[in-house]
This record gives sequence, C-alpha cells and structure tokens, in this order.
Amino acid sequence: MVPPPLSAPLALRLVAARTGGPEAFRRPEAQRSPAAGPRRDSAGGTARPSARRQNPAASDSADADDTGRIVHATLIDVDGRRWERRLVRTHVIRPGEDIVETVARYALPYVRSGDVVFVGQKAASISQGRLVRERSVRPRRLATFLSHHVKRTPFGRGLGRPATMEIALREAGVPRILLAAAVHLVARSLGRSGDFYRVAGRRVASIDGVTDWALPPFNQYIVLHPTDAHGLARRIAARLGAPAAVVDLNDLGGEVLGYSPGVDPRLLVRVLADNPLGQGPFRTPLGLARPLDP
Repeated sequence: MVPPPLSAPLALRLVAARTGGPEAFRRPEAQRSPAAGPRRDSAGGTARPSARRQNPAASDSADADDTGRIVHATLIDVDGRRWERRLVRTHVIRPGEDIVETVARYALPYVRSGDVVFVGQKAASISQGRLVRERSVRPRRLATFLSHHVKRTPFGRGLGRPATMEIALREAGVPRILLAAAVHLVARSLGRSGDFYRVAGRRVASIDGVTDWALPPFNQYIVLHPTDAHGLARRIAARLGAPAAVVDLNDLGGEVLGYSPGVDPRLLVRVLADNPLGQGPFRTPLGLARPLDP
C-alpha cells in the first residue's frame, strides 16, 4: 500500500534535507558507467556490446539505402539460451503516423515463427503525438527546485531539466512527485535506490527529456509515455501474426510497457538488458528477438 501523500511543506523540507551534494532520483535499474564493459545477466550470460551505441556517428551516417534492412544484430545468453536481436532501420517516424502499419511494413519481411517483435517507446509515443516542445513549457518554481536535485548521468539529464520536471508534475500530479521525492530520501538513508521512480510511476519513468543526440526535430521535444501500450502491442501482434511488445530501453536498464499474448515481459527485459536499440540517433526503433537454441 502506498502511504498517503505528504503535505507540500513537509515533503519540501525532506527534499531539501539532503546530504553529500545534489541527490540523484535514480531509475529502479542500477546505473552503469559506459566504460563498465558488457552487462551480465542474472544467469551469468554476457551480452555482446553494441558497437553502434559506442560510436553513434558511424550509424548516423549510414546510407539511406539501408532503410528497411536489418542493419545490426547482437547476441545474448539468458538462462543458458542464446538470443539474437535483429534491428531494422526505418524512416523517421512522425506524429500522426500509423505505427502498426509502419511496423508491419518494415518487420513483416523478416518475422519468423518464435520471434518477438519489439518497438521502442519513443517511436510509439511520437506516432501518437505524445510530445511537447521544450521551449513551450513554463516550469513552475517547484519544478525548477526539484530539477536542481537530480543527478546528471552520461546518458542525459532526464528530470534534471526544469521543463522535463514540469512535465512530470503534470503527468503524475504534485502530491505524488513530492511523495516520491520524500520516499527517495528515506530509502536512500537505508541504502536503497530507485524508489523515486517506483513511487512516481511508469508515466514519469518513461518521460524522455531533450537530448543532443536525438534526431532533429525531436532533439527539441520532451516525449511522454505512450497511450495504451498494451493495446498497441496487441494490434501489432495481430497485424504481424507474431508476439509484440512496446519497450522503454536505455543504457541504465529497461521496461516492457505493453505486450501481447505470447510475450514473457520479465524474460524480454533480460533479453534486451544491454539496450540493443542503442542510445542515439540510429533510426532503429524496432527489432526482432529470436531464440537460437532449443
């Protein structure tokens, strides 16, 4: 059970009573340095790192003729079983686009029995028009205050930008964000991390703030959680005749936001644990996860 929301003055005092410098509102997944090497799954398997993520410029300059092709494949071992993740390059997805038909156009030539099709959250959200131009946002004082207490990471500032924090306040409500900040501080004293996003909710954890590496013009927009991710996954699955999922991946971890029958979300998170879609402008918002071993 979630405890009742704290009053604003009390929550603000708890937020302000930090020690050791600016506090990090970390996502539930443990942070990982880009130089930390391959991520290991809980069974000891090692994901082969994506060279594309380590060298974004190499992929971003890819020939336009690659559109519609599988441009990258990586392997990962999970519980003694090997999986291949194949990424398909698409055109730049725009607001108002029928994402189901877009996925079908690019994925159908490659789908085999046993595949799971996964679609990035950002592409799904953009197609639904779930984005806000950052410079159109006027952050309230509370958003500016809270954003100054978010730790920067090598992968972007996230809620560390006042406009992005303002969007989080709108999505979750002021009481819930203040409660999440207060719970985070208490949990931090007990050696726990990730409680801010657990309390704030998936709609906040899925917000993508402005980043320099996003494809223009989306490097100027805050992207929100997609609408009805489960329904979208089911529609994609029906169109393709294969299980499908909408996923939120980054180099700190991942989450399955919506999935169709035939998808084990916990297993899929582990299959995609090293973020095969990459953290950059690769135009690969969809992929196929294929089990290789019986």
